[in-house]
Amino acid sequence: MPPTDDDETTTPPPGAAPTPDDDFVSSTIHTSVDEDEEHSDSLAAGDVIGEYVVKEEIGWGGCSTVYSAVHRRKGVRVAVKVMHPGLAQSLKQVQRFVQEAKALRLIEHPTIVEVYHVGCMPDGRPFIVMEFLDGVNLGTFIHARGRFSPAEALEILAPISEALNLAHEAGIVHRDVKASNIIIVDRDNEREVKLLDFGIAKLVNVGSGAMQTTVGHILGSPHSMAPEQIRGQRIDGRTDVYALGALLYRLLTGKHPFEGADALALTRMHVHTPPPPPSQSAPVSPALDAVVRRAMEKDPDHRYDTVAAFVGALENAIGNVPAVAEASARAIGIYVDGRVEAGSEADDELHDDLMNILDIAEEAFEKHQFLIPLQTGNAILGVLLVAQWDTEEAARGRAMDVAAELEQAMGTRPEADDRIDVNLCLHIADADVRAASDCPEVTGGPIVDVGAWAPQETMDGVCATPETLGFAAGSRDRTARSYVRIGSRRGSTL
Repeated sequence: MPPTDDDETTTPPPGAAPTPDDDFVSSTIHTSVDEDEEHSDSLAAGDVIGEYVVKEEIGWGGCSTVYSAVHRRKGVRVAVKVMHPGLAQSLKQVQRFVQEAKALRLIEHPTIVEVYHVGCMPDGRPFIVMEFLDGVNLGTFIHARGRFSPAEALEILAPISEALNLAHEAGIVHRDVKASNIIIVDRDNEREVKLLDFGIAKLVNVGSGAMQTTVGHILGSPHSMAPEQIRGQRIDGRTDVYALGALLYRLLTGKHPFEGADALALTRMHVHTPPPPPSQSAPVSPALDAVVRRAMEKDPDHRYDTVAAFVGALENAIGNVPAVAEASARAIGIYVDGRVEAGSEADDELHDDLMNILDIAEEAFEKHQFLIPLQTGNAILGVLLVAQWDTEEAARGRAMDVAAELEQAMGTRPEADDRIDVNLCLHIADADVRAASDCPEVTGGPIVDVGAWAPQETMDGVCATPETLGFAAGSRDRTARSYVRIGSRRGSTL
């Protein structure tokens, strides 16, 4: 039971409205504070906060300090989050702080930390009394033990996603889902997972129960912020899906999907650079690569619609539910590769043009219903399944038409950087295909092994492997002479 007294009226009974409200915020801001009086960020052992006696400091953040404390009469151990003195005079900061308690009170789930009490100290600082968790944050856990198996990752993400799903239904977007905001608690030899820090959560419930996207300031953590969050654009539950994708990557590999020298570099990568597949850093399946890739799509419309859909895809990828059988199918691939001139400095112009190349190719592939099983920071593979056409010849003709369209688009793209050459290569090979409710998914196969068939040299125009045109299979050790040029940037057909 929460550590409350009969005379504590700030803790509502189950089902009652949350304590923090506009009146609380207003009264907090207008508390009289002597400007000459100095306040320390830290409270000492024995200091009293409402009905609670401080034991020790257990955490510190940008806007608050967390203490362990006990109820002075009942002896129940709690965690007390106290706002820093310098922020307590800002209405916006106090509203954000109290928002956390309001958000937590709107969600009832074992994975969400329980709020017992909200109050205000004599010097004007608001505080939140919460369930005490004797555990370790997931970030520390990952650092100590390294990457998780897919099944272990699911054990962490399933309850977190279930709690987030309830939050989204209540009109709340967390906006800061990351390893350091997840606590692992061992109770009775069983692992419990707790999601913390709804301090920057956004309430987007419009009153009718519907979820409404909202525009806000840039709030979150650079390692896991979604592109729309970075741009200050409209957010909804899919913003948390992006963060879950970044967290899944970290669990599977032991590292973040993007690493940069500073926050600006990280945010640029989240906005412009496709996430690397976790299989580049850990022995995971193409199906798991696909889950991370879709969860971390730059466009929210291309992500999983809900966290429940994300977890369902993750379960399917690791085999916790019956997986749809994979089959081998003939496919034609177009590999678009932005080749950077040796010795070029990686500046913004170079980066922007690479992103433009990938955007042009992705738009063309989606327009012509190509599947995209592979994408890196400078290359993208589009795959057309031959079975979708009457004959292999018809599929080959369509692929050549799309390659020609891409060649023209690349040659006329705005602000093209002279230091980048674009390779366009076609190849036909088998693909491992998994059926899905919306469209098939290419999960592997020789067509995805671009290192075995794409040219290492820079090629002029569109080229194709001999196999694409029905000739004998080329040697594994391909040279520039191994390819057939079928077009040029001057528009002639060879």
